[in-house]
Amino acid sequence: MKIKTAIDRVYAVRPDSFTTDEKVEWLNHLDGQIYQEVILTHENPQNVSFSKYDASDLEKELLIPFPYDKIYTSYLKMMIEEAYGETEAYNNALYLYNENKKDFLSYWNRTYRPLPVVGNKTSHCGSFFVYPCESPLNTEDER
Repeated sequence: MKIKTAIDRVYAVRPDSFTTDEKVEWLNHLDGQIYQEVILTHENPQNVSFSKYDASDLEKELLIPFPYDKIYTSYLKMMIEEAYGETEAYNNALYLYNENKKDFLSYWNRTYRPLPVVGNKTSHCGSFFVYPCESPLNTEDER
């Protein structure tokens, strides 16, 4: 989905007074989080990358592919309702956003292998996993 498409779809069902720049910034936060927490923690054979969007990037494709891209409209609706203080509408949008995010995460985890975690960094070690801890079988006497 393109940035402009996400913004236009939300505006069609929930008119608001927020600028395009503000909505693009919200989408930056979502895609930045998805990129850091999901894409960079898995194998990335398609070399998906992310660079921050600005208002001139309205024709740029967002990170999450169809049919999981409905997360963008639910996220924008959630942010609008939060900003307006509409608690019930916010909670409804939050529920939809969480469901859409769960669907996307399930897809990504089924499709791409997670990278092993070493300390605070993620690295690929073939099919071996390296854990940054000592064996629980070692005792003081054995050292």
